[in-house]
Amino acid sequence: MDTKEKRTPLAPFGLSLVILLLDQASKALVASRIPEDTVGFRAFGDFFWVVRQSNLGMAFSLLDKLGPGPRAAILIALPLILVAAVIVFYDALMAFSILIFCILTLTVDVSFVWAAAIVAWLLALGP
Repeated sequence: MDTKEKRTPLAPFGLSLVILLLDQASKALVASRIPEDTVGFRAFGDFFWVVRQSNLGMAFSLLDKLGPGPRAAILIALPLILVAAVIVFYDALMAFSILIFCILTLTVDVSFVWAAAIVAWLLALGP
């Protein structure tokens, strides 16, 4: 009988943390150096532009018309619901764990990146 302890791999959590830090650093850099609604940098002709644009909602200006209170409530509730669903359906979702991790880490919003980190950590624990 093998008495080795099962170690939890922390690489997915570390990768998510690195992605989060790079995301926040790039946003801070753009906010500090590029004026609002201007092109700050172009590369490869018209292929790649860095533009500073504000969006109070989430992707594609969804929830942009809501007030700050309801918008904040929705943007906080969505990742919490997602994490709760993953915890509840953990066993059923194990088959789709890599797909879920990729979808969550590809989102732009910081709260979803944190949700991906939590999901990756939970998936790393294993059954």
